[in-house]
Amino acid sequence: MAFDLTAADLTGIRLEWLSGVQVIWSPDTIWPFGVADRIRASSLEVDSGVFLVRLPVDGARKG
Repeated sequence: MAFDLTAADLTGIRLEWLSGVQVIWSPDTIWPFGVADRIRASSLEVDSGVFLVRLPVDGARKG
């Protein structure tokens, strides 16, 4: 099961809180500073503009 975080504002979340969780996201999802590129690179596009990633991705742990 994956959590639908399309259009979610995740700027204040610690990604380790989502360890091992699969997340569905979109370009409208706002990631914490400095991790968006790594999330994008580790994601699979499952539909047009909809992506799936398992968190945390390498190097994406932020304080």
